[in-house]
Amino acid sequence: MVRKLLMLCLMVFIATVFCGCETVDLTWGEILGTKPTEMEFGHQPRYVISLHQIVDYPRAKELEKRITTFDGKEIFININQFFSSSDITDAKLVPVKGEKHLYYVMMKLNHGGRLKWITLTMNFKHDRMALFVDGVFYAYYKPQQLISEDDTWVMLKVKFDQVTAKGIQKNAKKNYEYFHPAPSRFL
Repeated sequence: MVRKLLMLCLMVFIATVFCGCETVDLTWGEILGTKPTEMEFGHQPRYVISLHQIVDYPRAKELEKRITTFDGKEIFININQFFSSSDITDAKLVPVKGEKHLYYVMMKLNHGGRLKWITLTMNFKHDRMALFVDGVFYAYYKPQQLISEDDTWVMLKVKFDQVTAKGIQKNAKKNYEYFHPAPSRFL
């Protein structure tokens, strides 16, 4: 009896070793019944927006990066983003008048995002910026000021295709939660 039990354990061990972890794919969370939900740790940010300064005369090798745009031009950007999806708590779509399947994105900003936006519009009011979606150059953008300092919604006046616009809207809250996790998630 003991011999059969040992043989069974040996067979399971050998099968596990030769199959690899990917085939068995058991985690301690699954074994103990405490598997985290997908939103807690499985969500990866998607449709992340970032705004970068376009550099006319590159001088700092570490801070500036050469980007090829969709039309084949090369521009240099400051790799430090001045605004990103981490400041957007929600998003709505606004159809572009007279253009079917194109949308502007209306973004709801948190307090820090509002302050960044105000600074951004003051510092770059005469300059174009580079708008990236998921790290890929999407369009040139000239920042527009908030109507009043109490506004939490701002219009991103870039014509987004339907898929990209809906992706930004769908993932805005999830991305915000990813970049600003609730402290209770770590307890």
